[in-house]
Amino acid sequence: MQAETLGRIDGADPLIAGPVQTANPDFQGGETVTAFAGMNFAVTGGSLKGWRLWIEGGLPVVQDLNGPQMPTDYTLTVGVQKSF
Repeated sequence: MQAETLGRIDGADPLIAGPVQTANPDFQGGETVTAFAGMNFAVTGGSLKGWRLWIEGGLPVVQDLNGPQMPTDYTLTVGVQKSF
């Protein structure tokens, strides 16, 4: 599991202005907790020896976002690795 806290932003940037929600520093940051699970598949023989495939997925357990932010539905990571 991964827990993350993103704090509020203080101050003002004159280049960020306008009637948009993203210009309001109160609408940034929040807390999230995400549960992850994954698997590794390693080839130990044959012509593909040394290759590895991994898959990891994550689902949010807690999302307390400040303001109208886009929540995370899920995360998926897939990778391939070759060792020598």
